[in-house]
Amino acid sequence: MTIEEEYHSLTENKNDMKFEMFSMFAAQYQKSNSVSTSAAFAAKVRRGEYRGGKTAIGYRIENKRLAINEEEAKVVRLIYELYNHHGFGQKNNVSS
Repeated sequence: MTIEEEYHSLTENKNDMKFEMFSMFAAQYQKSNSVSTSAAFAAKVRRGEYRGGKTAIGYRIENKRLAINEEEAKVVRLIYELYNHHGFGQKNNVSS
């Protein structure tokens, strides 16, 4: 496992209780960490903050929040207009 746990799987028997306990703690840590991360993301969303990652086209980050990027939003609006009112989609695109 780790140096801190003073357990080395090559030199100790893998069927002993020490291995089982360290494995259980490692699995529980991963679950706990996942719950904490999800809770932090949910708190950001409740505060209206951006969670991170690449922003979608038509948006920019402003004061930790998403704001509309008007130049890019024009393109997004055009895409929706062509799709919704003119029948252009993935298979029937503008270039064909």
